[in-house]
Amino acid sequence: MKIGSDMLSKIFLCAMVGMGTAGCYEEEPQTYKGPVERITLAAYAGDTGLLVFLAQDLGLFRNNGLEVTIKEYEAGKLAADALYCDLCGFCICKQEF
Repeated sequence: MKIGSDMLSKIFLCAMVGMGTAGCYEEEPQTYKGPVERITLAAYAGDTGLLVFLAQDLGLFRNNGLEVTIKEYEAGKLAADALYCDLCGFCICKQEF
């Protein structure tokens, strides 16, 4: 059987549409069922710390088994100092030269 170019273009189009829509269904979010880990995070209360506060507001930490206490600092250096002094387990700050 000989396939014409019109038929090939239709097969190609169907394949592309199928591959393009394969990831478009909404999947049920999985809920973390393990133990909750408590952590303390020092964060600069400015632009670089924004994602941490956003994740907290959206419940991303809680949904993944973390109970996060965020300590806000006015400067990234102060947040880094808190990490060095064992006042927290993690630190979010930007590197400045």
